[in-house]
Amino acid sequence: MNTPKRIPLRVFNWSDFVLQMTIVGLTILTFVSFANFNNRDIVLSDAFMSLLEGFRSLLLEARLKNVTINDMLWQLLITICLGLLTTVFGALIALFLALFAAQNLAPKWLTNIVKAVTAIVRAIPTVLWVLIFAISAGLGSVAAVIGMTFHSAGYLIKAYSESFEEIDSGVIEALK
Repeated sequence: MNTPKRIPLRVFNWSDFVLQMTIVGLTILTFVSFANFNNRDIVLSDAFMSLLEGFRSLLLEARLKNVTINDMLWQLLITICLGLLTTVFGALIALFLALFAAQNLAPKWLTNIVKAVTAIVRAIPTVLWVLIFAISAGLGSVAAVIGMTFHSAGYLIKAYSESFEEIDSGVIEALK
């Protein structure tokens, strides 16, 4: 005869309790704020239908009155060239900095510094890098190239340094 298995009780945990009460409190606050929202006599159904109409006209109705196919192809070529240029610049910068980020090629303190700076660079989105450099370089392709180079270099430093760390120690000894 099989005896039923007992499900063990979960031990009370204060951090889980605080997290659950925070979520419950924020949910209640959300519903209360929606109930007390001053809509200034706006009918939500009409506003939602107007929003959907705007999305439909924006996304589903192509209007090429001010743009020709040649203009679009030219802008597409510029975009591709900017991407290639930033990738080449990022690869060149990353190749040298990855030598300092690889643990088997550089001192531990230097590796930690380069990896920390690289992690910070990778954590900031590309759009923010471009906006940061748009302040000093102005809006345009220069800010785009510098900002996207930062971002691509950050990811390539990580990829290159991990590749360098996988090199056999005998090969490194032979190169030394």
